[in-house]
Amino acid sequence: MKKVCLIVIDGWGINRKKVKYDAIRAACCTNMKRLSTIYPSFLLKAHGKDVGLPKNMMGNSEVGHLTIGSGRIINQDIVRINKSIKTREIKQKLSPIIEDTNTLHLIGLLSDGGVHSHISHLKSILKCLKNSNRKVYIHMIADGRDTSPTSFLKYYDDIKHFIKKIKTGSLVSVIGRSYAMDRDGDYSKTDIAVENMVSGANVSKSFKYEIKKMYAEGITDEHLLPVFVEEDGRIKPEDSIFFFNFRPDRMRQIVSRFISRQNKVYTMTHYFDSIATVIFDIEYQKKTLAEVISDKNLNQTHISESEKYAHVTYFFNGKREEPFPKENRIHIKSPPGPFDKCPSMSLNQVTESVINEIKNDTDFVMANFAPPDMVGHTGSYEATIEAVKATDEAIGHVYNLCRKKGYVLVITADHGNAEIMKDEDDEIVKKHTKNKVPFIICQGEGTGKYKDLGHSLVDVSPTILNIMNLDVPKEMTGRNVLNDYENNKK
Repeated sequence: MKKVCLIVIDGWGINRKKVKYDAIRAACCTNMKRLSTIYPSFLLKAHGKDVGLPKNMMGNSEVGHLTIGSGRIINQDIVRINKSIKTREIKQKLSPIIEDTNTLHLIGLLSDGGVHSHISHLKSILKCLKNSNRKVYIHMIADGRDTSPTSFLKYYDDIKHFIKKIKTGSLVSVIGRSYAMDRDGDYSKTDIAVENMVSGANVSKSFKYEIKKMYAEGITDEHLLPVFVEEDGRIKPEDSIFFFNFRPDRMRQIVSRFISRQNKVYTMTHYFDSIATVIFDIEYQKKTLAEVISDKNLNQTHISESEKYAHVTYFFNGKREEPFPKENRIHIKSPPGPFDKCPSMSLNQVTESVINEIKNDTDFVMANFAPPDMVGHTGSYEATIEAVKATDEAIGHVYNLCRKKGYVLVITADHGNAEIMKDEDDEIVKKHTKNKVPFIICQGEGTGKYKDLGHSLVDVSPTILNIMNLDVPKEMTGRNVLNDYENNKK
């Protein structure tokens, strides 16, 4: 059996076009360039239907790690919800909320980014509540990360017009996602969002006035300060709340705050084990890469800093919270943001942990290298170049030890980001891309350059199991990329 070290670089896409603001190309990545030349290297699709998302939708870290770890296409939550809307099953799903007679507050990201939520879902919820004969208040969270940095008013106008048309719902508050959707344990941010929704201390006359004022001060959607416009919309202890984001990781802190206040809470999907009523329950995946390795009584370690820890554990393991037998987890705290001020983040400590696990002869080591994505989301081109350089250097250190210890280093990414930092109009781009991602297997004869044979992220786990001489379970529908490459040469 061969031992494998898998590195998932977050936000590292391959842009085949030469563009002005490609932080990966600008960083002159010596190690990634060399490894992609001397070893079998492929391009993988990481967005849209190939990873269980709607057609042409950009990938994300949750979907990427879930797909990599499970080795199959899984209909993501957004697809499940979209399907229920199309078949009109959504009204039945929402029946616990519709039958609840309490004043209802809807809280979620007002966005069409499709990473955490979708504005079309909010519209469908409001349609279902149209004849519920109760007050419905909407507390908006501004995006600016999976959408353009100052695009909130577009979504605000859209939902305002929709509400006027169906005569259901009132828009009462807004705050940026950096406050309401913190996932790093900074409850001081979470509490600012909660306080705005509960107390609404400073009531304003106009959303547009306050937001345009913040734009003029250089504050983008992600960091919008709290705005509250309707006194009656404050959340009271006896009120019910529905959180309509479908992605759980950035909802856990704020939901836990409202549960502790004794509010009746509903969540679109399973955020964490709690008393909340879940509308779309969790779909666990069996026979993931981690489970197969565990079943063979092999040891494994999953490593990440805080920002991506859920991805190398919960998502990579098929939405399973608990580690498998003989699975070790290493959680390294991320530095406080903004990450453009510390572009290497906690990469040195993550790399050191990877190296220690290889030295300890752990059978399977996997880690997430977060900087290209997290720094890319800040919109700082120069800082993202530094993040990419640091990541490439870390890859070099891991590769050298893998070669010395007889490990096969496998490198891939969950989605693109750092390779497009500005669009054609020179506007800053903070969101993910739809570019293909690298898949480098550091053993055997090189391909000379990245080969595009039509593979996707589902093919990573089956390829790794073949390298480790382990049987691929029938649940995995992905293919062994190396076999396909050899057959393609004949």
